[in-house]
Amino acid sequence: MGLFACAVTFTVFHLLLLTDLHSQETTASGSSLRINEFLAKNVRTNPDLDSGGYFDWIELYNSSDQPIDLTGYNVSDDYSQPQRWTIPGGTVIDSGGYLLIWADGTAHDLHANFKLGSDGEQIVVSTPEGSISDSVTFNSQLEDVSYGRLLDRRDEWAYFPHPTPGGPNSTSHSNSLEKPAEPTVSPKGGLYVSGQTVELRANEDGHSIRYTLDGSPPTSESLLYDNPLTIDSTSVLIVRAFADGYLPSDPNYNTYIINEPISLPIVSITIDPQNLWNDEYGIYSVGTNGLFMRGISANYWQEWGRPIHLELYEDGERVVDMNAGLAINGARRNSLQKSFRVFARGKYGKDTIQYRLFDDKPIDSFSSIILRNGGYPEFQYTAFKDGMLQALIASNMDIDYQAYKPAVLLVNGEYWGIYNIREKQNEEYLESNHGVDPDRLDILERDAVVIEGDATGYRELIKFIEEHPMSDANNYAHVLNEVDIDEYLNYQIAQIYIANFDWPGRNIKFWRPQGGRGKWRWLLFDIDVGTSVWTDFGHNILEIATAPNSTRSVNPPWSTLLLRSLLENPGFRDEFVQRSCAHLNSTFKFERFSSFIDEYSHRVEPEIERHIARWSEGCDPSLPAMADSCVFPSKEEWEENVSRVRRFARTGPNT
Repeated sequence: MGLFACAVTFTVFHLLLLTDLHSQETTASGSSLRINEFLAKNVRTNPDLDSGGYFDWIELYNSSDQPIDLTGYNVSDDYSQPQRWTIPGGTVIDSGGYLLIWADGTAHDLHANFKLGSDGEQIVVSTPEGSISDSVTFNSQLEDVSYGRLLDRRDEWAYFPHPTPGGPNSTSHSNSLEKPAEPTVSPKGGLYVSGQTVELRANEDGHSIRYTLDGSPPTSESLLYDNPLTIDSTSVLIVRAFADGYLPSDPNYNTYIINEPISLPIVSITIDPQNLWNDEYGIYSVGTNGLFMRGISANYWQEWGRPIHLELYEDGERVVDMNAGLAINGARRNSLQKSFRVFARGKYGKDTIQYRLFDDKPIDSFSSIILRNGGYPEFQYTAFKDGMLQALIASNMDIDYQAYKPAVLLVNGEYWGIYNIREKQNEEYLESNHGVDPDRLDILERDAVVIEGDATGYRELIKFIEEHPMSDANNYAHVLNEVDIDEYLNYQIAQIYIANFDWPGRNIKFWRPQGGRGKWRWLLFDIDVGTSVWTDFGHNILEIATAPNSTRSVNPPWSTLLLRSLLENPGFRDEFVQRSCAHLNSTFKFERFSSFIDEYSHRVEPEIERHIARWSEGCDPSLPAMADSCVFPSKEEWEENVSRVRRFARTGPNT
């Protein structure tokens, strides 16, 4: 065969190898450096302790009796680019040792610049000279099931339901991705007035059932089901079927809410307790792998996501039942009762939460939501104020606000108190609320810090305002082409009226669609400090919002520039005054304001005493880890804080 024909034949064979992913292929080389195991869909198996994330990984093994210096070795996910990522110099794998490489796309240390495709692709390891040390072509992979070599059988591969990164592969394995059907559970989870006797049944003879009640996924070592279970208090039951030669079945989640006199909707989160409390990677703990903020180093400052099972019960019915992700949310994470961000991702199952969560918005699809506590403790006492104030404002103004629904949260069946279900103000929020393209947005915060898109247009607008007096009608007309002035007026009037002393230098976010005639709009959020929490009712918030030379973080000059400049224009100033007066006599009229306070306080009041008991237990505010923890000393104090909001509604701010 000639060289040309040989090259063509090799190329055709190579292409077939790349595209035929219905069977696994491995390179049988004489190298002592092997691909021992890999996980292409790591959802809950093991986090990277450097970043806290669950990422794909590749495990190499040195089968020789000598160390191997891996300087210059390459790892790739593509046969056509075998040198895609080079192992850092000085990396040595000991005799009989293992090396874990994170395939997370970040390209630093032992983190490769690619990710593994769970639908199937290749892994190639090559020497500095370019020869292939080992390789494997794999097909579609399942979450948390690794693929690797059988012990002492170099050329035989199998699936491992219990991955073992950094050590010998498990003796428990399967030759296929087949799973038993999920066990039948009777009765299913739900709301019950008394305890339940729960029976489990495998769908095939010879299959065993194992279960947990602590939120952790059942393994082959978990409790074996042999008799009906008695569940007489609120609990989460997770069951799986096991059979020789098969992978375990998918987990079957059932939350039994027993004799709970809860009048609010119920959110139930099931999470492996290690993902909350583990010292190295628990997201709720102080731990040992944290960031330093507000006087303490703690895991909960990290932006780590963890897998959960999410359920929502309304009017006694389970209306949401899905896998999702969970992260700690917000700035006040050293409160005992922390806020959460729940997000839907394809890696967990579904891309969206499909349910109309809020009565005041016809939106039935959410990529993420916030489970928010009541805010910072000085104003957390009401547990509803941020949601109530936003609803009060938005029900009579065109403004971008977060919808609200109060709920009770259960975590692994444990009562977690009152939480506020809120919209997450991201690009999907803007798509749902405004119909804009989520991939073509500029979203900024504070002094034009970019969240999405870029800040060029906004900075050009601010530069124009700095250089051109707004008293000139033509200059003001230019601003009208850039800013949704009606929404901006509403936003400023609302913030000033409620006396939000944590603004405008903080908690400010704004956006516009890219291209065309999109105008800047402002987002209303985190207004707990409103109603003069940090000040007396006579404090002049308008003066704060227009101060030209303040050195305080609450209102630096950049944060007041736009409003004070626009107030130089007679037309804007007149509209600002007239519209403020109109809202004082309508939106913020005492009778209307008071009716909102009544409605929102009455909804959460039945849960207040239990909530107080839940979060007062074990409080020690002298400890940095609990600096913002003791939130409700008594129901009487909660009632006094509600009364204070009502007094503000009657008195109003000095504006």
